[in-house]
Amino acid sequence: MIFFGNGPGGNRRLPPPVQVRLNRSLSAPADALSAVFPFSGAAENLTGLRVLDDDGTVVFDGIVDEQIFLLDNSARMKLEARSRAALLLDNEAAAETICAPSLPLIFSRYFAPRGFTRFLGDSRSFSGELTVTKGMSEWQAAELFCKKFLGVAPRAENDVLDASGEDTGEALCFGGENGIPCSALSAGYFYCRMLSELVAAGTDGNGSVLRCAEADALGIQRRRFLSGSGNGDALFRSAWEKSLEITVTCPGRVSARPGERAAVNAAPWDETGFCIWETDYAAGPEGETTKMILRRTGTCGLHSG
Repeated sequence: MIFFGNGPGGNRRLPPPVQVRLNRSLSAPADALSAVFPFSGAAENLTGLRVLDDDGTVVFDGIVDEQIFLLDNSARMKLEARSRAALLLDNEAAAETICAPSLPLIFSRYFAPRGFTRFLGDSRSFSGELTVTKGMSEWQAAELFCKKFLGVAPRAENDVLDASGEDTGEALCFGGENGIPCSALSAGYFYCRMLSELVAAGTDGNGSVLRCAEADALGIQRRRFLSGSGNGDALFRSAWEKSLEITVTCPGRVSARPGERAAVNAAPWDETGFCIWETDYAAGPEGETTKMILRRTGTCGLHSG
């Protein structure tokens, strides 16, 4: 990978880092990159960081949050950076009510001024209003629009806003004869994240009960009360997806993005219903590894009773 720093003095190519770590997760809109470089010469301020693959593909493009110079046995410079989506997280949106909102309008208002060049998703204007309240970040305002009107969770990929909600294509397979080689694999069942029962109060004062078949089969007893605007199916699904995580560690750098479909071909988890939740790439004197957290997708066997 090729690293470029940007600051008041302009762009300059940085020496190969002695250590680098890149973390991407569906839980965080902005990717996080930490890198340590050998340092010599003047202590120049760097406020931007851009990383390219050897073929010119952009791997990371963002802002530097921290620049630390380390002077002990050797001179080094450490950069802590986040991808471009961090600019929307760090800036407050103006409180307002937007009538007939659309994705092009949201993009031009929040994303274009932060250096984003295009968007993916439905361009129609929608009837209704988008209420942006005091204290919301620009990202929260955009996310509210995407979830309310498009029914999708937005993702920022370098300088592109992806609000398409489209499938990412063929699943990545880990393990097995033809899959991506794994040096380690672990599976964790988090029963504390599951829900067994949701109680929804009706307009007549009587409640209906929604249950998760898998939680019942496991003997889990964890009940929540559902508000009038709550989505019971979505709550059950979210809890069920988080209750099983497969962690795979692969040698080298694996080009995988959070949200991509995944399959595991390693007994006893020979399954296809996973998505990549988090990727963590690390490189240093000991070599390169990519660790990925997979979570299952689908349904938990919801029924009413």
